[in-house]
Amino acid sequence: MNKGLVRKKNVVISFEGDKVNIIYAVKVADAFVVEDALTVSDTTFDAYLEKEPARNFTVVNSFTQFFSDIFTLPPAPDNLLKSLIEHEIRKVAKLNDFAFIYTILGEKIVEQKKVKEVFVYAVAMEHIQKIVERFIAYGKVIDALYPDVFAVAGFVGGGKETVLGVLETETNKHLFIVKEGKILFVRVVQAFDMGMRDHDMQHINMTVNYCRQNLRLNPQRIVLVGHLCRNFFVRTNIGVPMVSFTHPIFRQHIRGQRRAVDYMLPIAALFIGKQADIDLLPPQDKRLFQIDKVLRFCVVCFMFFVLGTLVQGNFIIKSIIDARKDFTALRSNLPNLGNVLSQYTAERSEFDIYRPLFESLRRNAQLPDLFAFLQQLAGIFRGAVMMKSITATAQEKSDAIGGLDITIQGIMRVEDLVQMQRQYHQMIATVKNMPGFTLIDQSLDLKTRQWNLRGTIQ
Repeated sequence: MNKGLVRKKNVVISFEGDKVNIIYAVKVADAFVVEDALTVSDTTFDAYLEKEPARNFTVVNSFTQFFSDIFTLPPAPDNLLKSLIEHEIRKVAKLNDFAFIYTILGEKIVEQKKVKEVFVYAVAMEHIQKIVERFIAYGKVIDALYPDVFAVAGFVGGGKETVLGVLETETNKHLFIVKEGKILFVRVVQAFDMGMRDHDMQHINMTVNYCRQNLRLNPQRIVLVGHLCRNFFVRTNIGVPMVSFTHPIFRQHIRGQRRAVDYMLPIAALFIGKQADIDLLPPQDKRLFQIDKVLRFCVVCFMFFVLGTLVQGNFIIKSIIDARKDFTALRSNLPNLGNVLSQYTAERSEFDIYRPLFESLRRNAQLPDLFAFLQQLAGIFRGAVMMKSITATAQEKSDAIGGLDITIQGIMRVEDLVQMQRQYHQMIATVKNMPGFTLIDQSLDLKTRQWNLRGTIQ
C-alpha cells in the first residue's frame, strides 16, 4: 500500500438491531481498503466507545420507527419545496421535531392542475438524539447519520431499472423501491422468523401491487440483500424475478476471518457521496460538531505556537547567556580605567607647559607670505597715490588661523578733485584684483586727501 495516497482513516458504525457492526477503512486513491472489522452487542457498545481512540464516525442505523409517505404538493420551486414538505409532515404525521429525507418522484395532472409527487422519509428527533447523545457522552463526533436502506440504495438499484430491495434486520424486513440510487418508497414488515418465508412473499406481493396501482412504479425485479438468499424458504411465486444481491467486494474476507457480506451496510456507507443528501444528522448537531472540530484545531495550533515560542525563547536565552559570558571575558581583559585616566591627566599637565610655544609656532607657520604682498603694493602706490603706513595683525579667531588683518593708510598728491577721485578708484580696482587679498572697508577724505583701506590676506 502506498502510504502517501492515504487520506484518513474512516470508522463506520452500523446499528443493526441488537448488534453493532464496525469497520475500519482507509481511502487509497479512489478506492477503500477495509483494514479491520468487528461486531459488538448494543449493550457493550458504550464500553467500546470509551476505549476507542478514534473521534470521528460515520453512523448507519436501522430505524424501526419512522414516517414515510408520498405527498402531492403544488409545483413550488426547490427553495420553497422543503418548507412545504416540513409543513405537511407536521400536519400528517403529527411530529413537532424531526429530520427528513425526500425524493421528487415527478409531476402529474390532478383535477386539471399540475402537482408534484414527493416521497418523504422522516424520523422523530428523539430517536436521532438517543444515538447522538451516546457519542457525545464520550467526546466523539458523528460525521453523518444514514438510514440503512438509503445506505445500500446505491448498490441495490443504481441503474435506470426500478428495483424492489429487501433488507433484513433481525426478523424485520425492510422493503424499499429504488431507482437510479434513489429511494422512492419504504415499508417495514414485522416477521416472526428470520429468512425469507411465504408470508414475507405475501407482503412483497402487496407492496408490488401498491406501487403499480398508486405510484405507477413497476419493480422489474426483487433483490434480496445480505443473507436472505441463504435462508430462503419460499414456495410462492409472485411473477417478479427474484435475485440475490452480489458484488465482488462482498465475496472477500476481512483479514481472512470475517466475511465482507456480514458488514454490507457499513461498507456501503463508505461510498455515499455528499451530493446524495441522505444525512439525518440535525443541523444544530452538525454545527456543534463543527465547532468542536474548530476548537480542537485551534487548541492544536495554540500548542504548536506555544511550543515554537518556547523553542525560540530557549534560543534567545542561550544567546543572552553566551553574550554575557563574552562580555565578562572581555571586561576581565581590559586594564583598570581609573589608573589609565590618572596617568593621562598627569601627562597632559606636563604638556600644557609647552602648549603656548607650540601654538605660536603653529600660527606663524600658517601665516601668508607678507613680503610678496608688499611687493605687489609697491607697484600700485606711485605717482598721485602715496602710501604712508601699513599695519599687519595676525587673526585671533580659531576658524581663521593663518590669515592677516591689513590696514593701509595714505594720501592723494593731486589737488584736482576729479582727478583725485579717478586715481582713487583706479587704486581700489587694482587692490581688489590682488590675489589672496580681500578688501573689507575703504574711505577717502576729500578735504585732507587722506585715504584708508582695510582687508585680509590668506
